Amino acid sequence: MANILAAANGNWSSTSTWVGGVVPVAGDNVYANTRTVTIDVNVNVAKLSTQAENGATAGGSFSVTCAVTPITITPTTIAAGSSTCLVVNSSTLSGRSAIVYSTDVYSSSTNTNATHGISSDIRTGETFYFYGGNLRGLTGFNAAALSLSSGSGTSYITANIYASTTTQAHGLIIGNNLSPTVIINGNIYGGNSSGNAISLLSTSTPNLTTTGNIYGGNNGNGAGLYLANNNSATVIGNVYGGTSGTGCMGIRNDGTGMITVNGICEAGTQTDASGLELRGSGVGIVKRAKGNGYGVGSVGVGFSLYRDWE
Repeated sequence: MANILAAANGNWSSTSTWVGGVVPVAGDNVYANTRTVTIDVNVNVAKLSTQAENGATAGGSFSVTCAVTPITITPTTIAAGSSTCLVVNSSTLSGRSAIVYSTDVYSSSTNTNATHGISSDIRTGETFYFYGGNLRGLTGFNAAALSLSSGSGTSYITANIYASTTTQAHGLIIGNNLSPTVIINGNIYGGNSSGNAISLLSTSTPNLTTTGNIYGGNNGNGAGLYLANNNSATVIGNVYGGTSGTGCMGIRNDGTGMITVNGICEAGTQTDASGLELRGSGVGIVKRAKGNGYGVGSVGVGFSLYRDWE
Protein backbone atom coordinates (compact mmCIF):
# COMPACT_ATOMS: atom_id res chain seq x y z
CA MET A 1 0.00 0.00 0.00
CA ALA A 2 1.26 3.47 -0.92
CA ASN A 3 -0.02 7.04 -0.59
CA ILE A 4 -0.20 8.50 -4.11
CA LEU A 5 -0.68 12.25 -4.66
CA ALA A 6 -1.71 14.02 -7.85
CA ALA A 7 0.95 16.40 -9.17
CA ALA A 8 -1.00 17.98 -12.04
CA ASN A 9 -4.41 18.07 -13.70
CA GLY A 10 -4.66 15.14 -16.08
CA ASN A 11 -5.80 11.62 -16.85
CA TRP A 12 -5.53 8.86 -14.26
CA SER A 13 -3.67 6.65 -16.75
CA SER A 14 -0.91 9.23 -17.37
CA THR A 15 2.32 9.03 -15.34
CA SER A 16 2.66 12.83 -15.56
CA THR A 17 -0.46 13.24 -13.40
CA TRP A 18 1.19 11.71 -10.32
CA VAL A 19 3.96 12.63 -7.93
CA GLY A 20 6.90 10.38 -8.78
CA GLY A 21 5.30 9.33 -12.07
CA VAL A 22 3.60 6.33 -10.43
CA VAL A 23 0.05 5.46 -11.56
CA PRO A 24 -1.98 4.17 -8.56
CA VAL A 25 -2.69 0.45 -8.26
CA ALA A 26 -4.77 -1.80 -6.01
CA GLY A 27 -4.25 -1.09 -2.31
CA ASP A 28 -3.09 2.53 -2.76
CA ASN A 29 -4.57 5.58 -1.03
CA VAL A 30 -5.02 8.25 -3.71
CA TYR A 31 -5.31 12.01 -3.07
CA ALA A 32 -6.47 14.68 -5.52
CA ASN A 33 -4.14 17.15 -3.76
CA THR A 34 -5.99 20.25 -5.20
CA ARG A 35 -5.83 18.83 -8.77
CA THR A 36 -8.54 17.54 -11.10
CA VAL A 37 -7.85 13.94 -12.03
CA THR A 38 -9.89 12.49 -14.90
CA ILE A 39 -10.62 8.80 -14.45
CA ASP A 40 -10.25 7.40 -17.97
CA VAL A 41 -9.68 3.73 -17.07
CA ASN A 42 -11.24 1.26 -14.66
CA VAL A 43 -9.90 1.97 -11.16
CA ASN A 44 -9.32 -0.35 -8.20
CA VAL A 45 -7.67 1.30 -5.15
CA ALA A 46 -8.07 1.47 -1.37
CA LYS A 47 -9.10 5.12 -1.11
CA LEU A 48 -10.04 8.21 -3.12
CA SER A 49 -9.77 11.39 -1.07
CA THR A 50 -9.85 15.18 -1.24
CA GLN A 51 -8.80 15.43 2.40
CA ALA A 52 -5.58 16.88 3.79
CA GLU A 53 -3.54 13.94 5.06
CA ASN A 54 -0.43 11.92 4.27
CA GLY A 55 1.23 14.96 2.72
CA ALA A 56 -1.74 15.96 0.54
CA THR A 57 -3.38 19.39 0.49
CA ALA A 58 -7.17 19.40 0.74
CA GLY A 59 -9.14 20.01 -2.44
CA GLY A 60 -9.34 18.91 -6.05
CA SER A 61 -11.54 16.15 -7.42
CA PHE A 62 -11.72 12.91 -9.38
CA SER A 63 -13.88 13.21 -12.49
CA VAL A 64 -15.22 10.31 -14.54
CA THR A 65 -15.02 9.99 -18.30
CA CYS A 66 -16.24 7.09 -20.41
CA ALA A 67 -13.19 6.00 -22.34
CA VAL A 68 -14.12 2.55 -20.96
CA THR A 69 -17.77 1.46 -21.13
CA PRO A 70 -19.14 0.99 -18.59
CA ILE A 71 -16.56 2.69 -16.38
CA THR A 72 -15.98 0.79 -13.11
CA ILE A 73 -14.51 2.49 -10.04
CA THR A 74 -13.68 0.33 -7.04
CA PRO A 75 -12.20 2.24 -4.10
CA THR A 76 -12.83 0.80 -0.64
CA THR A 77 -13.31 4.34 0.74
CA ILE A 78 -14.37 7.63 -0.88
CA ALA A 79 -13.71 10.60 1.41
CA ALA A 80 -14.66 14.23 0.73
CA GLY A 81 -12.60 16.95 2.35
CA SER A 82 -12.96 20.61 1.34
CA SER A 83 -14.26 19.65 -2.11
CA THR A 84 -16.43 16.95 -3.64
CA CYS A 85 -14.37 13.80 -4.13
CA LEU A 86 -15.84 11.85 -7.09
CA VAL A 87 -17.78 13.63 -9.85
CA VAL A 88 -19.82 11.59 -12.34
CA ASN A 89 -20.80 14.05 -15.08
CA SER A 90 -23.17 13.55 -17.99
CA SER A 91 -20.96 15.63 -20.29
CA THR A 92 -18.37 12.85 -20.15
CA LEU A 93 -20.67 9.84 -19.77
CA SER A 94 -22.09 10.42 -23.26
CA GLY A 95 -25.21 8.35 -22.72
CA ARG A 96 -23.39 5.46 -21.01
CA SER A 97 -23.17 4.11 -17.47
CA ALA A 98 -20.87 4.34 -14.47
CA ILE A 99 -20.49 1.70 -11.75
CA VAL A 100 -19.02 2.48 -8.33
CA TYR A 101 -18.22 -0.18 -5.73
CA SER A 102 -17.22 1.23 -2.33
CA THR A 103 -17.53 0.00 1.24
CA ASP A 104 -17.70 3.49 2.77
CA VAL A 105 -18.44 6.92 1.28
CA TYR A 106 -18.58 10.01 3.46
CA SER A 107 -18.56 13.80 3.56
CA SER A 108 -16.18 15.34 6.11
CA SER A 109 -15.94 19.00 5.16
CA THR A 110 -15.76 21.74 7.79
CA ASN A 111 -16.92 24.28 5.19
CA THR A 112 -20.33 25.91 5.19
CA ASN A 113 -20.76 25.02 1.52
CA ALA A 114 -21.90 21.57 0.44
CA THR A 115 -19.14 19.18 -0.54
CA HIS A 116 -20.05 15.59 -1.27
CA GLY A 117 -18.46 12.18 -1.31
CA ILE A 118 -19.95 11.56 -4.77
CA SER A 119 -21.79 14.01 -7.00
CA SER A 120 -23.71 12.37 -9.83
CA ASP A 121 -25.03 14.35 -12.81
CA ILE A 122 -26.60 11.94 -15.27
CA ARG A 123 -29.11 12.54 -18.04
CA THR A 124 -32.06 10.53 -19.31
CA GLY A 125 -30.73 7.32 -20.86
CA GLU A 126 -27.68 7.21 -18.57
CA THR A 127 -27.35 4.94 -15.53
CA PHE A 128 -25.41 5.27 -12.29
CA TYR A 129 -24.87 2.18 -10.13
CA PHE A 130 -23.58 2.27 -6.57
CA TYR A 131 -22.84 -0.94 -4.68
CA GLY A 132 -21.41 -0.64 -1.21
CA GLY A 133 -21.73 -0.83 2.53
CA ASN A 134 -22.42 2.70 3.78
CA LEU A 135 -23.23 6.18 2.51
CA ARG A 136 -22.57 8.51 5.46
CA GLY A 137 -23.11 12.24 5.78
CA LEU A 138 -20.66 13.15 8.53
CA THR A 139 -20.02 16.92 8.49
CA GLY A 140 -20.50 19.92 6.23
CA PHE A 141 -23.64 22.06 5.94
CA ASN A 142 -25.96 20.47 3.35
CA ALA A 143 -23.18 18.07 2.41
CA ALA A 144 -23.98 14.47 1.50
CA ALA A 145 -22.23 11.18 0.98
CA LEU A 146 -24.03 11.05 -2.40
CA SER A 147 -25.66 13.97 -4.18
CA LEU A 148 -27.77 13.50 -7.29
CA SER A 149 -27.04 17.04 -8.35
CA SER A 150 -28.62 17.40 -11.77
CA GLY A 151 -30.00 15.39 -14.66
CA SER A 152 -32.85 12.87 -14.73
CA GLY A 153 -31.17 9.55 -15.39
CA THR A 154 -31.57 6.31 -13.44
CA SER A 155 -29.65 5.52 -10.24
CA TYR A 156 -29.47 2.11 -8.56
CA ILE A 157 -28.13 2.40 -5.00
CA THR A 158 -27.36 -0.65 -2.88
CA ALA A 159 -26.17 0.60 0.51
CA ASN A 160 -27.19 1.57 4.02
CA ILE A 161 -27.68 5.35 4.19
CA TYR A 162 -26.86 7.47 7.26
CA ALA A 163 -27.30 11.12 8.21
CA SER A 164 -24.91 12.93 10.52
CA THR A 165 -25.28 12.67 14.29
CA THR A 166 -23.80 16.16 14.79
CA THR A 167 -24.68 18.51 11.93
CA GLN A 168 -26.98 19.10 8.96
CA ALA A 169 -25.26 16.60 6.71
CA HIS A 170 -27.18 13.98 4.77
CA GLY A 171 -26.63 10.51 3.41
CA LEU A 172 -28.31 11.22 0.05
CA ILE A 173 -29.56 14.47 -1.49
CA ILE A 174 -31.74 14.62 -4.61
CA GLY A 175 -31.38 18.15 -5.96
CA ASN A 176 -33.85 20.73 -7.20
CA ASN A 177 -35.55 20.54 -10.61
CA LEU A 178 -34.78 16.84 -11.07
CA SER A 179 -37.02 13.94 -12.07
CA PRO A 180 -34.69 10.93 -11.85
CA THR A 181 -35.57 7.32 -11.23
CA VAL A 182 -33.90 6.27 -7.96
CA ILE A 183 -34.05 2.69 -6.69
CA ILE A 184 -32.52 2.05 -3.26
CA ASN A 185 -31.85 -1.27 -1.52
CA GLY A 186 -30.70 -0.87 2.08
CA ASN A 187 -31.71 0.50 5.47
CA ILE A 188 -32.01 4.25 6.04
CA TYR A 189 -31.03 6.01 9.31
CA GLY A 190 -31.84 9.62 10.26
CA GLY A 191 -29.47 11.81 12.27
CA ASN A 192 -29.47 15.03 14.33
CA SER A 193 -29.88 18.77 13.70
CA SER A 194 -32.01 18.40 10.54
CA GLY A 195 -29.61 15.81 9.19
CA ASN A 196 -31.76 13.55 7.02
CA ALA A 197 -30.62 10.21 5.69
CA ILE A 198 -32.41 11.04 2.41
CA SER A 199 -33.34 14.64 1.66
CA LEU A 200 -35.50 15.51 -1.35
CA LEU A 201 -35.17 19.21 -2.15
CA SER A 202 -38.25 21.28 -2.78
CA THR A 203 -38.56 21.14 -6.57
CA SER A 204 -37.35 17.58 -7.11
CA THR A 205 -39.92 15.08 -8.38
CA PRO A 206 -38.11 11.74 -8.47
CA ASN A 207 -39.55 8.30 -9.01
CA LEU A 208 -38.15 7.02 -5.70
CA THR A 209 -38.46 3.48 -4.38
CA THR A 210 -36.68 2.19 -1.27
CA THR A 211 -36.49 -1.44 -0.17
CA GLY A 212 -35.45 -1.76 3.47
CA ASN A 213 -36.40 -0.24 6.82
CA ILE A 214 -36.34 3.49 7.60
CA TYR A 215 -35.42 4.81 11.06
CA GLY A 216 -35.86 8.29 12.52
CA GLY A 217 -32.83 10.01 14.01
CA ASN A 218 -31.84 11.09 17.49
CA ASN A 219 -32.68 14.79 17.84
CA GLY A 220 -33.59 18.05 16.09
CA ASN A 221 -35.78 16.87 13.19
CA GLY A 222 -33.38 14.25 11.90
CA ALA A 223 -35.65 12.21 9.65
CA GLY A 224 -34.90 9.00 7.84
CA LEU A 225 -36.61 10.37 4.70
CA TYR A 226 -37.48 14.06 4.27
CA LEU A 227 -39.72 15.41 1.50
CA ALA A 228 -39.76 19.18 1.12
CA ASN A 229 -42.54 19.89 -1.34
CA ASN A 230 -44.20 17.99 -4.20
CA ASN A 231 -42.11 14.85 -3.67
CA SER A 232 -43.42 11.28 -3.59
CA ALA A 233 -41.89 7.94 -2.65
CA THR A 234 -42.69 4.26 -2.22
CA VAL A 235 -41.22 2.37 0.74
CA ILE A 236 -41.05 -1.43 0.72
CA GLY A 237 -40.30 -2.10 4.37
CA ASN A 238 -41.12 -0.76 7.83
CA VAL A 239 -40.74 2.80 9.12
CA TYR A 240 -39.82 3.64 12.72
CA GLY A 241 -39.74 6.91 14.62
CA GLY A 242 -36.63 7.87 16.59
CA THR A 243 -35.63 6.48 19.97
CA SER A 244 -34.03 9.56 21.60
CA GLY A 245 -34.50 13.32 21.49
CA THR A 246 -37.55 14.96 19.92
CA GLY A 247 -38.88 15.62 16.45
CA CYS A 248 -37.28 12.60 14.83
CA MET A 249 -39.73 11.07 12.41
CA GLY A 250 -39.07 8.04 10.30
CA ILE A 251 -40.52 9.93 7.31
CA ARG A 252 -41.36 13.65 7.31
CA ASN A 253 -43.50 14.95 4.44
CA ASP A 254 -43.77 18.76 4.44
CA GLY A 255 -45.41 19.03 1.04
CA THR A 256 -48.12 17.72 -1.24
CA GLY A 257 -46.65 14.43 -2.42
CA MET A 258 -47.74 10.86 -1.74
CA ILE A 259 -45.94 8.43 0.56
CA THR A 260 -46.78 4.75 0.17
CA VAL A 261 -45.44 2.40 2.87
CA ASN A 262 -45.88 -1.32 2.20
CA GLY A 263 -45.17 -2.12 5.83
CA ILE A 264 -45.66 -0.86 9.38
CA CYS A 265 -45.28 2.79 10.42
CA GLU A 266 -44.36 2.57 14.09
CA ALA A 267 -43.82 5.43 16.53
CA GLY A 268 -40.51 5.85 18.28
CA THR A 269 -39.95 6.03 22.02
CA GLN A 270 -39.92 9.83 22.41
CA THR A 271 -42.21 12.84 21.97
CA ASP A 272 -42.86 13.82 18.34
CA ALA A 273 -41.31 10.65 17.01
CA SER A 274 -43.96 9.46 14.59
CA GLY A 275 -43.29 6.81 12.01
CA LEU A 276 -44.76 9.01 9.26
CA GLU A 277 -45.43 12.73 9.80
CA LEU A 278 -47.64 14.63 7.32
CA ARG A 279 -46.95 18.35 7.77
CA GLY A 280 -48.44 19.62 4.52
CA SER A 281 -51.34 18.49 2.36
CA GLY A 282 -49.64 15.29 1.27
CA VAL A 283 -51.10 11.80 1.22
CA GLY A 284 -49.95 8.81 3.26
CA ILE A 285 -50.93 5.25 2.39
CA VAL A 286 -49.66 2.70 4.91
CA LYS A 287 -50.25 -0.97 5.59
CA ARG A 288 -50.42 -0.50 9.37
CA ALA A 289 -49.84 2.32 11.87
CA LYS A 290 -48.66 1.62 15.41
CA GLY A 291 -48.30 4.09 18.30
CA ASN A 292 -46.19 3.60 21.40
CA GLY A 293 -47.74 6.04 23.92
CA TYR A 294 -44.51 7.87 24.82
CA GLY A 295 -46.06 11.33 24.61
CA VAL A 296 -47.60 13.80 22.20
CA GLY A 297 -46.84 12.89 18.62
CA SER A 298 -45.65 9.38 19.41
CA VAL A 299 -47.94 7.85 16.80
CA GLY A 300 -47.61 5.63 13.81
CA VAL A 301 -48.94 8.32 11.45
CA GLY A 302 -49.14 11.95 12.60
CA PHE A 303 -50.21 15.19 10.98
CA SER A 304 -49.69 18.88 11.70
CA LEU A 305 -51.73 20.97 9.23
CA TYR A 306 -53.88 18.87 6.96
CA ARG A 307 -54.53 15.17 6.71
CA ASP A 308 -55.54 12.97 3.81
CA TRP A 309 -54.45 9.41 4.44
CA GLU A 310 -55.76 5.88 4.29
